[in-house]
Amino acid sequence: MESDKITKEPVKILWLSRHPYRKEQEQELEEIFGPVDITRVDMTIRHPREVKQMMSEIEAEIFIGTLSLGMFKKLVDIGVKAIKPIMQKTDEQGKLFFKHDYFVLIDKIEIYSRDVKNCPQEAFNPL
Repeated sequence: MESDKITKEPVKILWLSRHPYRKEQEQELEEIFGPVDITRVDMTIRHPREVKQMMSEIEAEIFIGTLSLGMFKKLVDIGVKAIKPIMQKTDEQGKLFFKHDYFVLIDKIEIYSRDVKNCPQEAFNPL
């Protein structure tokens, strides 16, 4: 019976990007989460607490964005469920186009670094 259906509340998502999300991205998120309520913000963030604050204000459960790995690391370290859209770059007649490929959940990022002066030459050889 129609009245017996349970309506699932939309999953609230904060989308941080200079570019609007695409219909196929929204459709994929709906396949993953069910109904979604996406709030897109176009701004530069300087600290992960800005994202946490925005998420809190709109009661978002998930963050999607195009950020540096360092910023993603900081977000994950403070408990943000962070997703990155992966795009395919195509060149059609000298024009670059980006097409949605898939999403990745950023579980953990480890950054290893060392003083360049102490690295052996083979560290700089191509893979």
